[in-house]
Amino acid sequence: MGRGWKTKVWENTRWHYCVISPCGRIKLHPYHDLDGKTTGCTAFLGEPGSGGGPWAEHGRTPQTAMRKVIREAKVELARIGATLQGFTLI
Repeated sequence: MGRGWKTKVWENTRWHYCVISPCGRIKLHPYHDLDGKTTGCTAFLGEPGSGGGPWAEHGRTPQTAMRKVIREAKVELARIGATLQGFTLI
């Protein structure tokens, strides 16, 4: 993925891996067909050091998956912000 990205590899019945962004907030998990060809990717967005995150999106490429997960997080944060706008405790 580029400079600063880290790879994590583990075994659970078969080998798995993901790449983690330099900031640790995005984890990309590629998936493969039976021939081992990469067919897509899931991007998780969450706290650094977490196993995944509250947001996850799929894409045919890592870049698409990242754009989608960031867009979804921004939409949800805007919705939360709108809900809290003008909120005061009694």
